[in-house]
Amino acid sequence: MGLSPCLLGAGDVEIPLIVHDLGTASPAVLEALEMINTNRFKAAVVKLREAQDTARDKDAQYLLGWCQYAGKGTAQSLVKAEQSFFGAATRGQAGAQCSLGILRISTAEAGNVDRVKSGVEWLEKSAEAGVALAMRVLGDYYRSGFPPGTLEIDGQSASQWLQKAADAGDPEALFLYAGMVEQGRGVPAEPERAWKLYEMAARRNSAPAMLRLGRRQEDGDGVPANPDNAIAWYRKAADLGSAEGYARLGTIYQKSDPDKAVENYRIAANLGHAESQSDLGYCFEYGIGTQQSALEAVKHYTLAAEGGSPHGMFNLAACYDRGTGTSRSLESAAHWFLSAALLGHAPAQNEIGMRYSKGIGLQQDPVAGSLWFRLAAGQDYGPAIANLATCYEEGNGLAADPAKALALYIEAAGRGVSIAKYRLARMFENGTSGKIDLEIAYLLYRESNRSGEFADGTAAAERVGRKMTAERLRQADQFRENWNGDVAELLKRSR
Repeated sequence: MGLSPCLLGAGDVEIPLIVHDLGTASPAVLEALEMINTNRFKAAVVKLREAQDTARDKDAQYLLGWCQYAGKGTAQSLVKAEQSFFGAATRGQAGAQCSLGILRISTAEAGNVDRVKSGVEWLEKSAEAGVALAMRVLGDYYRSGFPPGTLEIDGQSASQWLQKAADAGDPEALFLYAGMVEQGRGVPAEPERAWKLYEMAARRNSAPAMLRLGRRQEDGDGVPANPDNAIAWYRKAADLGSAEGYARLGTIYQKSDPDKAVENYRIAANLGHAESQSDLGYCFEYGIGTQQSALEAVKHYTLAAEGGSPHGMFNLAACYDRGTGTSRSLESAAHWFLSAALLGHAPAQNEIGMRYSKGIGLQQDPVAGSLWFRLAAGQDYGPAIANLATCYEEGNGLAADPAKALALYIEAAGRGVSIAKYRLARMFENGTSGKIDLEIAYLLYRESNRSGEFADGTAAAERVGRKMTAERLRQADQFRENWNGDVAELLKRSR
């Protein structure tokens, strides 16, 4: 349903909005709250219904609406929840106003501007009553433009609401506001001030702020990289129950302490972190920090894929493709590659492009293949850029266009793609580049096998070398001794 966690916590009830309005709560409502906090939901619902029916208690009506929304102690019903929220909200219950606003916005059909507008108005009423969470939700909606097509991104409104929520003590609002300050969205960009705001949010126990600070230390973002400081921040987030905190610990330990990496990946995976399931599968596949087991790898890749992890889908597809830890199935491989590709995973998009182009596990469709190559190339994925170049070179799924092929091969070769260097060399050898240049072809063929994994490059270089004069070959080899492999530098010799 995509509703805000201000209504539902990770398996437990969150009641920050109710606390705001409990100064005058009735004894019956306080008793029901105690029942909710101790997971006696059915008894709480009975108590709330009594309070609502006998005293028209707005707090009871709000809490009953929450139980109907969450399916706690009663059947889940968004319709009944909205009715209860509305009844309490119209009588000034600020928590109900916030909940009603979120529910209406989150369940609005595409293009239903009136419902979104109504939701925003209820959130504003709640915010005006001093509910920090309503302020934060408003700021976040304006920051992200949610829901798409109905609420426009408004950096100024977002930063204003987030700052108000932060001033009211909401640590997650402070984290989001810090991001606005860092990026200069709705406020002037002030990176140094942003980092101070992140630190302030972290001191208020914002796990996302801790993760951001940890990533800064890990990556050396404006400061010297410091893995120990990164680990300290990730540990703080993990201690607050952040699955991402455990996942980041796993990633950073994988380089130095594989056993600890596996330990943290396990915890993150058990907390529902799908990407950590994939990382755990990778550790089992290659014996990193644990005994190597293809069966365990497939098990965790499957859990990751079913949990929505694009990397898990890709790795599971690769196992089906190779028959690693499972029976080989090109159809299953294509299914999971496609699932990952639809989520924007560039290597998977490239794989699907190749399978459509060659008819591997899918009905052959060169046009569809070229479209998938283009999507992956749009994400600057080098192998896909090379494959798109081949489509233009061979007229496979696209109208042949040697000039576009040349430009794309140059781009992919510049990114270190060996096959692109090889095919670019071929264009200079046969003249489809616009001219024949055997020296450039020779050097590119040689470079395509620099890592020793593309023997065809060496054989092709030897073939071209036999066509060159001894002096030209000597000059090419002399250049190669001091050449760092920069394709752009090499091509200057051909101009």
